[in-house]
Amino acid sequence: MNETKTLTPDERAVLEHALDHGEGYIGWFPPGIDGSAQTRLLHALYAQRLVHQRLDGWVVSWRAAQALGRPAQRPPVPTDQEIEDLTDWIPEPVRGAVAALLRRRRAGEEHGADEGQTGDGKQH
Repeated sequence: MNETKTLTPDERAVLEHALDHGEGYIGWFPPGIDGSAQTRLLHALYAQRLVHQRLDGWVVSWRAAQALGRPAQRPPVPTDQEIEDLTDWIPEPVRGAVAALLRRRRAGEEHGADEGQTGDGKQH
């Protein structure tokens, strides 16, 4: 885990702008920061866990507010029921399938499956 270092003026400006004007999304960079400089800046912030990438763009994390000295509240961890409601995920069949696969894999390891042979006994 990387610890947060002192922010550069450009990093600070990008984070503050995203929090103040972009609902947490990064869409603005200071003048002179373009192309590969934007990529380097985003990667530096990502390495400090101050931003993360979503399908729809880069988003400031709660750690960024903390690094800027602003009140930050860690997002709550969703419950299984909330995940099920949001994704229509049915947990038991999925858990059962994953558990069965892991059992088969472990059984193959315990019985000393030969190299080139998987836990299911098939040659590859």
